Amino acid sequence: MQAPMLHKRQRDVSDVLDDMSDDDIQEQTAEFDRLSDVIALRDQYLKDQRLFTLPPEDIFPDPNQPREHFDEEEVKALAESMDELGQSTPIKIYYSEANKRMEILFGETRWRAKSNFCTDRSVLCVLVQEPDAEARFDNQVDENLHRSSFTVAETLKITARYVDRYEAKGVSDVVKRVAERLKRPDSEISRRMTVLNAMKVKDDLIGNALAEVIDERKLENLSALYFLSSALLATGADRRKHPARDLILQAKSEEGAVTRAAAETAYKQATKKAKLSYSWKPKFLQLPEPEEGSKSIPESAAETAAPKSGEGNEDASDGSAGQSEEGKAEQAPKPPGRVLKTLSVGITDNSEYLKLTANTGYITRQQAVELAEKLMEAAGQK
Repeated sequence: MQAPMLHKRQRDVSDVLDDMSDDDIQEQTAEFDRLSDVIALRDQYLKDQRLFTLPPEDIFPDPNQPREHFDEEEVKALAESMDELGQSTPIKIYYSEANKRMEILFGETRWRAKSNFCTDRSVLCVLVQEPDAEARFDNQVDENLHRSSFTVAETLKITARYVDRYEAKGVSDVVKRVAERLKRPDSEISRRMTVLNAMKVKDDLIGNALAEVIDERKLENLSALYFLSSALLATGADRRKHPARDLILQAKSEEGAVTRAAAETAYKQATKKAKLSYSWKPKFLQLPEPEEGSKSIPESAAETAAPKSGEGNEDASDGSAGQSEEGKAEQAPKPPGRVLKTLSVGITDNSEYLKLTANTGYITRQQAVELAEKLMEAAGQK
């Protein structure tokens, strides 16, 4: 194959494109059908930054590319645009000495569009020198960093790679150095590291569900993930982690969105920064049966002891109070005021104390006995 005429001086790709009309590009772009032809001329093409085309089958994605997810609709839209207007921007490729093939430095979305959806499948390329692994990774991160292109899973993997890099180099303040590299606040990097630590832990009740939720992109709210991770990593009684576990399983089953507020509440419960409401009931989490003789306070203990609307004291106006047919002959007197409808028992910051919260109202003597039994059960005295 006769080599096309090369530019006589080294020029930037953008300069080449700016100075060329569409006809010039068509005329001066080399069209290669065989990868060996490019390899034979690569020194000249590196020097002159010449444009050329290759079939997409001769180009490969970088196996260490930090971006792993590419939205198919975005790729299709780009393909339609390139079919109409042509590929105006070449992708940057390099020859991998290790893999003996052309790999993509920048432009994988364009390559995917050409490979899978474009009518004209030839890929416009420019050859660059193979960068070292660190520089390649940094450049690829920077290209996508401000485009909102990364998923939460990719963001966490990028953070983990920089943490490993700077720890291996003996950097004293790893969090600060990673924050500077990614141009994010120190606090955000610390939160990401909390999530990464929680992903490594196999929970006693839900296993690796947190890591699965992140990898499968079922929860893309990094703030919510931070609170749930903090709850799982919290030391203390396992019962306090149950709401967080339940939310993780909820995300995994995709039955309702997990909000930041719900995750923060679970975190506060797990870290004793807020009272634990016993109104929570597991929806997705299968709780183990308590051991006989255990003194621990159950999650669902001390639920409302007084009648709710439609329960027990069902119709206060007729005074029946849920009595049997035989007892209806002697109806109980009406309560002297509003009937108690809600009651909760919570734990304060000092777990030696229980906090009783109720709206003002009346209960029967029998209900008071039942309430006392519930309180004894919640206190672990029964």
